[in-house]
Amino acid sequence: MGFWSANKNVAFIKSAFGLVSNSFPRASVINGPIIQVRTATKRAAGSRTNMKDSAGRRLGSKKGEGEFVRPGQILMRQRGTKFFPGENVGIGKDHTIFALEPGYVRFYLDPFHPRRRFIGIALKKHSRLPTPHFEPRARRFGYVPITDPSKAKFEEGTLKRKQFLMKPILKKEVKAREEKRIQNTALYGEQLIKVVPELTEEEIKIGSERLLAIRNHVKNGLSNEEAKATTTMIYLQNLKLSLKRNETTQEEWTTAQQKYLNLSSKLEKAVTFDNKFNIIKYRSEDERRSLVAQLESTIKELYSKFDKKNTSEIKKLLFNSDVLTQSELIKFKRTYLKAVLPEDIAVTDTKDKKAAIVKRWNYIREKVDVVARSKGAFVTRK
Repeated sequence: MGFWSANKNVAFIKSAFGLVSNSFPRASVINGPIIQVRTATKRAAGSRTNMKDSAGRRLGSKKGEGEFVRPGQILMRQRGTKFFPGENVGIGKDHTIFALEPGYVRFYLDPFHPRRRFIGIALKKHSRLPTPHFEPRARRFGYVPITDPSKAKFEEGTLKRKQFLMKPILKKEVKAREEKRIQNTALYGEQLIKVVPELTEEEIKIGSERLLAIRNHVKNGLSNEEAKATTTMIYLQNLKLSLKRNETTQEEWTTAQQKYLNLSSKLEKAVTFDNKFNIIKYRSEDERRSLVAQLESTIKELYSKFDKKNTSEIKKLLFNSDVLTQSELIKFKRTYLKAVLPEDIAVTDTKDKKAAIVKRWNYIREKVDVVARSKGAFVTRK
């Protein structure tokens, strides 16, 4: 607080007098000195808001090119993906790149992603990244050879508790499957002799094994053509492996390959499967369709004159036929061997003691309808 004297700024005094004079009546007289009251325009005490600074985050590369690292070691700390994770490395939620495998650090570019820089781990010192596309990736299994024979034998026989308890059951199932496979191979051999009698013993053995493999592939969901191609490919691959292991000579391999291809083409023109996977004589698709049409006309005639005897005849025709495919057999069963036949075929008098009484609500008449059905109206599906 202070007093104003005459040597102060004249303009400021005049303006002050003007303000003060506006707040008093014109007739009033001011006696004494004018006092200025200064009010606070800023907080008296406050914290420093703009003078702080946090510690550096230590961003950047932590390992150099070709440096050996172990799993979990950090390769790069960054904000955003300035570098992208390559082979055998991972990336965290804060974009930190770290090693997933022990190996050597590689900074590289990928021609499939020209605008990205990658960091990866090469498993061997002289390996280069990226691995060419569409080639198998190098993997580290972590296996160490056991030189001690007793320890190696113990390691081979070691099983987990669940595996150890399941071992007798699995052995039993494997033995049962093998016995069934031998039985099916022998059965196919007998059927092959009947259909194609000019085959030799060796051709019957190879042919029955081929047909059994095709059947298994079809049962697993492949089409007939895909099953044949897969079976041929597996057999030829096994021949190639036997050649690499020096179990056969080059000449024997060529002869066996040619024999198998000739036999497969011969069987394809001579035999086929029915809907129960039995071997039957090959027939063209046009011949099969004409036989299916004849069968359907016969079944329709029996179905129009429905009785218990005709039902058994329809069953025999359907389940003993070798011209229907599995889908066609199901369709015919649903059409001609329904669980309950239409009422215009098997309705009888309600007074019949052997009749089955069916009651249902009639929404039009708003009453219960009583319908008597003969036993032949209810067909048991096979």
